[in-house]
Amino acid sequence: GFSGNTLIETPYGKKYINELVIGDTLSNSSTIVSIIKMSSQNIQMFNYQGLTVSGSNPIFENGTWIRVYESEQAKLINFKEKYLYHLGTDSQEILINNCKFRDFLEIELKNEFAIGCLPRLRKSFFIILKLF
Repeated sequence: GFSGNTLIETPYGKKYINELVIGDTLSNSSTIVSIIKMSSQNIQMFNYQGLTVSGSNPIFENGTWIRVYESEQAKLINFKEKYLYHLGTDSQEILINNCKFRDFLEIELKNEFAIGCLPRLRKSFFIILKLF
C-alpha cells in the first residue's frame, strides 16, 4: 500500500492516490478497478526512491519482481498516517515515478485456467468493492 500523499500520474495530470476513483486511467493506460483504504497499524513502511510504500508491495527492480523490503534502496521509516491506499488495475501494474509496482490484486498466472479466471475475478472484485 501507499501513503495517501502519493502522487499518481494520469493522462490529466497528477492526482493524490487518495483522490483517485474506480474507472480513472493511469499514465501507463491501466484502468483502476478497485481502491482499498486500510489501516496502516502494524505495517512496515519504507521510503523507496522518495515514495512511501509498504514493505510487502512488489516492485520490478533489476529485471525481476521483489518485495520492497528486499530492496537495498528501501529505507524503513516511522509512518504516522492512519491509512494506506492500494489500487487494483486491469493490467496488475502501477507506474509511479518510473517505478513499476504490482497492484493489490497480484496473481501469479501459471496456467490457462488462471488466465481464463482473471477477467471474472477482477469483475467480481470490482462489484464487491463498489457495493461496499
